[in-house]
Amino acid sequence: MLSTAVAMEVSNLYGELNGTVHAKAESMLHRGIETREYRGHVFKYEDFRLWTEFLARTVKVGTELLRINIQQWGASMVPGKPYCDLCKGETLDPVDPEPDAGGYQTLRCRRCGRTLSYRVVPPRATES
Repeated sequence: MLSTAVAMEVSNLYGELNGTVHAKAESMLHRGIETREYRGHVFKYEDFRLWTEFLARTVKVGTELLRINIQQWGASMVPGKPYCDLCKGETLDPVDPEPDAGGYQTLRCRRCGRTLSYRVVPPRATES
């Protein structure tokens, strides 16, 4: 579940970045040309600072969304019973004849055809 703070940040970022994509006057590369305040192709510290702020905010909220998604995915797993994470089909056929060294095997969902990698053999305990 998204917290109110995360939901608001996603909404704010979407609104602000949507304006830059759809040519909001304040974010245009050649802004100021009509008022004779255009500085040309020079390094603009304020533009760079704004870009890095957007990047940092996007990475921060993106990692939080990824964390939430991984938690939800993990909570939906039934240990030892693989299923398709796309259509939730439970009938999977092996694509690879044998699991690899890490115990993973590629499986294909009969319902939608998606392939996924699933650990079919538990990892071996390491010897001390």
